[in-house]
Amino acid sequence: MENPSAEYMKSQADQNYHLQRVDILRGVAILLVLMNHYWAAATQGLMHAGLAIPGGWLRATLFPMEFGFLGVKLFFVVSGFCIHLSYLKWVEKNRTAALPKFLPLFFWRRFFRIYPPYLLALLLFWVWNFRSELNLRAVWHLAVHASLLHSLSQPFFYEINWSFWSIAVEWQLYLIYPLFLLMTRWKGTSVAFLIAGSVATIVTFFGGYVTDSFLLLHSPFAYWLEWCVGALVADHFVNKGPRVPFAKLLLAVSGIVMAVSMSQHLAYQYIYFGGTAFFALLIHLAVSSKKPVPEILKPVAALGIISYSVYLLHQPLIVWSFPFIPSAWVAAMPGIVLWIALPVLLYAIILIPCIAFHRWVELPSISLGKSLWNRLPKGRTVRSPAPVGIPARW
Repeated sequence: MENPSAEYMKSQADQNYHLQRVDILRGVAILLVLMNHYWAAATQGLMHAGLAIPGGWLRATLFPMEFGFLGVKLFFVVSGFCIHLSYLKWVEKNRTAALPKFLPLFFWRRFFRIYPPYLLALLLFWVWNFRSELNLRAVWHLAVHASLLHSLSQPFFYEINWSFWSIAVEWQLYLIYPLFLLMTRWKGTSVAFLIAGSVATIVTFFGGYVTDSFLLLHSPFAYWLEWCVGALVADHFVNKGPRVPFAKLLLAVSGIVMAVSMSQHLAYQYIYFGGTAFFALLIHLAVSSKKPVPEILKPVAALGIISYSVYLLHQPLIVWSFPFIPSAWVAAMPGIVLWIALPVLLYAIILIPCIAFHRWVELPSISLGKSLWNRLPKGRTVRSPAPVGIPARW
């Protein structure tokens, strides 16, 4: 018989591998977002300077930069996985507790996880953007963004900080998560996923035909498929379901479908379904593997740990950095410098305030939420839903 102590140590090692692999996926997601936003800022800077946008072989090489928006899709899939995994672990520890016992703690944890850092970043960038016109319009922009409703209104969608729209969508996905949980308790996770995925698909492909299409197409229901597919992977993982047959082959096929669709600008549904399937399989393969994480990927995992702070701060900082680079320098830069060396240098500098923000804002906010919850009477009656090994960081 195996030594219980050795079995426990093996379990802890497996959980650590799972944790690092999820952090690697977060790191990959934020790298995709960083590439996309550098591409947007750099091409905008080139146009303002009257310089040509790269073409030919260089444009083909930079192809991933243009579609870095898929990083947000990956974030949503990872979020659905981690959030639902937290719930499933909570159920294991509180089998007799009803769903209403879980929800207060869930929203409490989610609030302190994302809102205080978001609010501070919002205030910083709001003051900077409206520093010359602090009027009623500025206050209205602040109020809409603070309420996390700006993603539902086109005039506010990209204001203050381009990246903030997905924070609002993430919070709105939390708000409709209880609906998904009710469906899972009614008919199980697979049926709940089919219902939620069907709703998301209908909204995505037919929402443009309604009068106020922007509101519907940017509602949380439009992103429900990728979020719920993450939940489906979590359910499969916790219930120790078998590894998906031919998972690596399916991963390759879905990746090829997604890449070809983007390169040929095919119908969005290929990217929509191909990307969702690709990232779901990617998470499935990552968490089902028990091999140690390669050393070369550990920096990506470290980036994944601070990915939320990076996401909150990076976009305005990269945009603000370009005016300090003379147009003559940009014009004289070889392509490899402008599109590889320069973004690496700029983001290395930008990471410094992001690391500080993570250390002195993000982590204290999480600690404050835990401390305040533990002081409440109900905080002692229900155990924390955070799973051992894979916290819902994003």
